[in-house]
Amino acid sequence: MLEEIADRQPIGVSELARALDLPKTTIHRSLQVLQKTGWIEAIEAGRPLWALSIKALSVGSLAVNSQGALRAVALPAMESLRRATGETVHLNLYHRDSTVLVERLDGLNPTRTFNALGGTVTLHPTASGRVRLSLMKEEELERYLAHPHRSPYELTPEKADELRRLLPMFRDRGYTETLGGLFEGVNAIAAPIFAGSRTLIGALSVSAPAERMDAEARAGFAGLLLDAARDISTGMRVRRAG
Repeated sequence: MLEEIADRQPIGVSELARALDLPKTTIHRSLQVLQKTGWIEAIEAGRPLWALSIKALSVGSLAVNSQGALRAVALPAMESLRRATGETVHLNLYHRDSTVLVERLDGLNPTRTFNALGGTVTLHPTASGRVRLSLMKEEELERYLAHPHRSPYELTPEKADELRRLLPMFRDRGYTETLGGLFEGVNAIAAPIFAGSRTLIGALSVSAPAERMDAEARAGFAGLLLDAARDISTGMRVRRAG
């Protein structure tokens, strides 16, 4: 239920009951328990719409830190990347078939991109999500591409075919890109982060308005991004070995 609320928030009882195929009475009782224990909060009076509380975000941040002290390892590399590019830098981890934003350093330029911490998005619209898709085994990838996914990021057969064409190129060069994939007029590039030798745990990305992230800028930022992602991966390996 918490995952469904996180994915659809703010959400009402009826919509949640339909999504989970459970009676409204069951949903209502469960929501009362989640509210009483501090995991969710009502954001509208009268007809309550429910969203995750700050407690859920706080506990989630502890999970991020448990990943081999990931945030401590990543922040210096993220700051260097932000200063070198002037653009917004995101750190995403993977959960099932989604990315979860766990850290963001806002860009230094006046017009910036913005994604909320804790935000969860399916893989294909984002540069970070495409990192994982590019490294999937063929059977796992085809399973993902066969699923239509939820609006507004519906995966049509045409988009699935486009991904099949792009993913080998992304894999060969070591980083991915999206052109207006998540937000119209915003482009992004992303590179993988590993823990251990080849255990993919997340991705590092740079995003900016399209006028500042044209093909030339993306190519110029790519080397900086790859260096930063490698630094984080190396730091994770060193901490785990220690």
